[in-house]
Formats: sequence, structure tokens, C-alpha cells
Amino acid sequence: MTAPKVLGLDLSLTCTGVAGNGWTDTIEPVKRGAAFRDRKDKTRDRQLRDAYRHHRLRTIRQPMSAYLGCADLVVMEGLAFDAHDTDRQQAGLSWMVRDSLWHWEVPYAVVSPSVLKQFVTGDAFASKDDVKATIADWFAWFDGGHDEADAAGLMAMGYAHLGMPLGPLLEHQVTALGKAAWPEMPAPCAHEWHGADGGRCPGCGWDSHPIPAGPTPPIVLDDFPDVALVPGQAGRHAGTHTIDLPAQEAS
Repeated sequence: MTAPKVLGLDLSLTCTGVAGNGWTDTIEPVKRGAAFRDRKDKTRDRQLRDAYRHHRLRTIRQPMSAYLGCADLVVMEGLAFDAHDTDRQQAGLSWMVRDSLWHWEVPYAVVSPSVLKQFVTGDAFASKDDVKATIADWFAWFDGGHDEADAAGLMAMGYAHLGMPLGPLLEHQVTALGKAAWPEMPAPCAHEWHGADGGRCPGCGWDSHPIPAGPTPPIVLDDFPDVALVPGQAGRHAGTHTIDLPAQEAS
């Protein structure tokens, strides 16, 4: 029987951390540059800002689909009360991802930041540096940043919940696991081709690749013909995914 694949997600509008057993990655859209600003026209500047925000969300979601479609369980960090999220963009991204998982019938759990910190370090108020240092102690292969460390901790929580801990399970970790709300998991399929890169499983019908492959065509903003946005290329371990800026911004 194929072992379940657990994915950890630390969602962010600036740098999303993604982790599986033995690897981490990031999805990092470019920051809003001059091509998306007009300091001489407030109305146009606001329109460009909103256009950038919309396509930033798409830039994050598109490469993420390559990860989500292959997971048996996704563990994602819950929302923190952040005064900087004035337009609720972070909350919007979180629910867009949850809706995709629900649509694809991928079970997911949402873990609060304090519970994640407790699981990793034993201290619900631990710093990001403490979490990163502990993850580096756990996994010799880990060499990522704070976002990837959070994702790796969430991934480890998922495996521990499934009864497949990636290391000795300590008392504070058992306590933290009990504070998270875990989804019902479908009975595992024992078919030898389950999870293979060949479409639907002959045993249970699960499709390991429900998301169409290939990049989304470039999006041109009709109101602003000098701005064209190209979402990042989908693909596992494809590196940094960005919005391609117009030629004048690349120089």
C-alpha cells in the first residue's frame, strides 16, 4: 500500500512555504513595482493596485495546484489576527485554497500558529527563529527559511496525526495534536497503482492529477495596454514563481 502524502502549507501573500517529507519549496510573487503604480493619477493608481492584487492571488494559486492535487492530507496554518491585512487578502487566499481542496476532495486541517509553535518547540509563544532552529535539528535535509520551517512543522504534524511520526513523539506534541481539528480520512486504497502518474486509480477511482497541466495564458489588462501579467508556471520544485513584469521593468 502506498504511504499517504502529507503536505504542509504556510500561506502568505509574499512568500508561501510548502513542505513534504524530505523537501520544501516556496511560492514567491514579485512585489508591486512601478509598472503597477501611477503617482500622478490616484484613480489609475488604485486600479493598478487592485489589478496587481488579483493577479498576485492567481500567481500563488496556480503553481500550488501542482502540489495540492497530489496530497492525501494538507495541513495549513490558520489565520493570525494581523492589523496589516486590512483588505482581508490573506483571509481570501486561505479560503480560496480551502475551497479548492474541498472541491478536489482532499482532506485538510487548519492549525493555529500557537498550536504549531507548541508542537515544534513546546512553547506556544516561541519565535520564528526558534521554530526554524528546531526544524533544522529535526531534519538534516532542511535548509529553508521561516516560511518553509512553518510548512515543515505542519507537515510533521500531519504525519504524526496519521500515526506515522517522523521522529520521537513527545508529550507536548501529543498535547498540540489534540488541539487541532482533524478531518475524516478516507479508508486507504491498497491498489498497487494508487498514486501513480497514470490518471485514475483502478482501485478507488482517485485521480492523482485532477488539475490541468500547463501555464495559464498571459492576461492583458484592457484598460491599461502597457501592463501584461503572466502567472507563474505550474510545476513541482520549479523554483520561484513570479509575475512577469513588462519589458521596461525588467531592465
